[in-house]
Amino acid sequence: MSLSWDDRLKHAARRLVQAQDKAFTSEDRKMLEIWLEEDPDNRKAFEQMRDVWEHLGVVEPDFSPEKKYAHRAELTHQREAERKTSLKALFNLFFKPNKKLAAAFISLAILVIFCLPVIKMHLVEPVETFYSYNTATGEQKTVTLSDGSILKMNVSSSISVCMSKGYRRVEMNNGEVFFTVKPDSERPFEVRTSKGLVRVLGTAFNVKTRKDMVAVDVDHGKVQVQNAPKGPGDMRVKALTLLSGQGADIDAGGRLAPVRTSNIQQVLAWQQHQVVFKNTPLSSVLQELALYHKVNIKLALEDLGKKRVTGTFDMHNLEQTLKIIATAASLQMEKNTNGTITLSGEPVVKSRS
Repeated sequence: MSLSWDDRLKHAARRLVQAQDKAFTSEDRKMLEIWLEEDPDNRKAFEQMRDVWEHLGVVEPDFSPEKKYAHRAELTHQREAERKTSLKALFNLFFKPNKKLAAAFISLAILVIFCLPVIKMHLVEPVETFYSYNTATGEQKTVTLSDGSILKMNVSSSISVCMSKGYRRVEMNNGEVFFTVKPDSERPFEVRTSKGLVRVLGTAFNVKTRKDMVAVDVDHGKVQVQNAPKGPGDMRVKALTLLSGQGADIDAGGRLAPVRTSNIQQVLAWQQHQVVFKNTPLSSVLQELALYHKVNIKLALEDLGKKRVTGTFDMHNLEQTLKIIATAASLQMEKNTNGTITLSGEPVVKSRS
């Protein structure tokens, strides 16, 4: 028998409360995942309920980027309608709680009462704006948000921005951005990537997410960096606080590395179209070049990509940069008629017999 949407939201609410309990076991997590996979509507209800509770400050959100934003006016209307439905089901659930979860729901009801001003803000006075910004190959862009925060975007970057009365949020799908955040204690500023989250009140910092890895470097101020939970109810999230001149990395597996010293001048060299390489594999250097120039660069042998390159390179001048790289790595450069550039090892000079 198929569930009504209200009943499905009630099930989702119960499971969300369970997931926040300290007694939530790995077996409970497995059962939750099974329920989410049983029906797409189960996951939709769970995520919708979690979104409502996140706005109320009851639960910590997942950090995975949201789907691409629709037209902001249309999406705002859709989100508010969904939020009203979810809150209606939530309040109905408080009056008919499951006996085993009665205490949890009563506590949650008290939280909701204290959060009524927040509920009013989202239901009566919904103010959310959504914007998307992109930079093409070789393009850099400066964006000023409505709160006065300034975002400097590096080449080949993509972000989505959501601004409301209660929060300021940037979703980074790919790329590199330097943030100068306008202080606002009433509206925390968050930067979300697929691997983690950066939360600040007012500071300046750089976030780079390329090849499924994230690097955060602080110019001044203070930020908190968290890795993303592995799934609903995951309590193993780690967090670090970074100060001026410090950085942290999250690898492709979602592991948050210890705090490191950051050379912010080198990190921000991209703002002058420069890139600093330190003992970097040639394959990674060529991938970085491809972000600045629409060119096809090939290696004659795959092993050549393991050669190491060190230096500061001006990305404006592709030909000059390639010549310097070729010289530093003892390579020869050949440009084909179709524009493809091939890097190969120096020819072997045979000794005379």
